[in-house]
Amino acid sequence: MYRIPVSSPNTRRLLIPSLGLLTGGLLLTFTRTVWMSTLISIGLMALLTRGEIRRGIMRMFAAVTVFVLVVLMLLSLLSTAEESYVSPYVKRFTSIFHPESYEETTSAGARWLEIREAWPQIAQNPWLGIGIGAVYRWEEAWDDAAQVHYMRAVSYMHNAYVLLLTDAGILGLTTCLLMYTIFIVRARKIYYMLSDPTDKGVVLACIASVVSILIGAVM
Repeated sequence: MYRIPVSSPNTRRLLIPSLGLLTGGLLLTFTRTVWMSTLISIGLMALLTRGEIRRGIMRMFAAVTVFVLVVLMLLSLLSTAEESYVSPYVKRFTSIFHPESYEETTSAGARWLEIREAWPQIAQNPWLGIGIGAVYRWEEAWDDAAQVHYMRAVSYMHNAYVLLLTDAGILGLTTCLLMYTIFIVRARKIYYMLSDPTDKGVVLACIASVVSILIGAVM
């Protein structure tokens, strides 16, 4: 089967706008976990590879950096004295490294609260959990229409591992982790069996995408 080389001009012309579109979508998520998991997965790809593939990853990272800077520059041109479109992104990213971002009143603190509230349910139902989509806690909420407080059922949790442990127990969490482990191990074997850099790059991208999901599932 004929395949267009990745280094061909036509392919490069297609990859550049595609990478720009993906970078824009990544910024629009406005989610620190997604940003960090993507950066970590790219870093792991660069560390675990050699030669042409590593150089390709570094070029991709440089291109993503350029796209981000261009987007921020365009946003700064659209900003006014009353409203800045750049500072929310800068503050959002740099807040990852601020200790106060993990205090109890922050979104990270709310995620720790979810884990603490779910733990009694895990202790009572360790093996099979409480059931998929089951309520593990109640929280006070406000109804604007009725102008009253009420107790709202909560079944969602940001930490996917603790959520799976709560809903499906140790058996469910172990099955899920085993599935991902088998995928990564087999993909790694396939990676070392291949000789073509393009094929190896595709397999490596698949591994990195799964690793990114696993990292993002923490918070």
